[in-house]
Amino acid sequence: MEDSDRVSDLLLDLASQKRRGILLGIKNNNFGITKLAASLDSTPPEIHRNVERLLKDGLIQKDSEKEYVLSPICEAMLSQISTIEFFEKHSKYFKKHGFAGLPTKFLLRLGQLSDCKEVNGFVRVQEEWNKIYQEAEEFVRNVLYEVSYSSDIVKTVVSQVNKGVAFRSIFSADAIVSNQRQSALGSKSLKKALDSGKIERKINSDVQFVLIMNEKQACLSFPDEDFEVDVSSCMSSKSSEFVDWCNDYFGFLWKESSFFNEKRLNLASKS
Repeated sequence: MEDSDRVSDLLLDLASQKRRGILLGIKNNNFGITKLAASLDSTPPEIHRNVERLLKDGLIQKDSEKEYVLSPICEAMLSQISTIEFFEKHSKYFKKHGFAGLPTKFLLRLGQLSDCKEVNGFVRVQEEWNKIYQEAEEFVRNVLYEVSYSSDIVKTVVSQVNKGVAFRSIFSADAIVSNQRQSALGSKSLKKALDSGKIERKINSDVQFVLIMNEKQACLSFPDEDFEVDVSSCMSSKSSEFVDWCNDYFGFLWKESSFFNEKRLNLASKS
């Protein structure tokens, strides 16, 4: 069989909802011909026929106890299915948003973001951000394009720093900075927090994804169709895979960013 025919057969296997149901049943240790037939609106002979096909195509195999298990190839392919499901679930969102500048290694892992909710509207997005700040117990990491220095935000940051929460922030060089910045930086409480070493800052000239996260939850905004930052909507989740993806992306961006310098900020609002 030619390689192209082999790929076609594997894709055809995964295109079948019944066969995907069988694979998920095996993956979740919930395999039983009769039980699967009922849950997949099928018949035991049809389930058996599909199991034989999956076995023949190498997507499942039998372990030392003669139980069906997923093959390594199948495990890898199912991980990519989650990426497709992510795009399908949020197809309306991605008609107006994209992945400009996102490195390939993160594009290939987008399936990790599948367990999330869409948050729409600037006010609701802000509420998600505030919750992440307030509920942090270990750290807050953020990639910022619009930087607020409202009294509520400053109070929350100072309070969390006093509790031992560590902050790492990446500012866009083109950040929209609140006109409350200068007065906020003049406050003793914020100056003390900045001097504590618990707040680290860097600057990046190519910020397109906005990220706010703590150790338990993350909120990620994708650029719009014109490759501009869009903080009027976001994806938010407490899923460990979602948080891991965001943490890894932040770590990558942190290494690519420069040391923070006030003079590099585009303080458009200071006038």
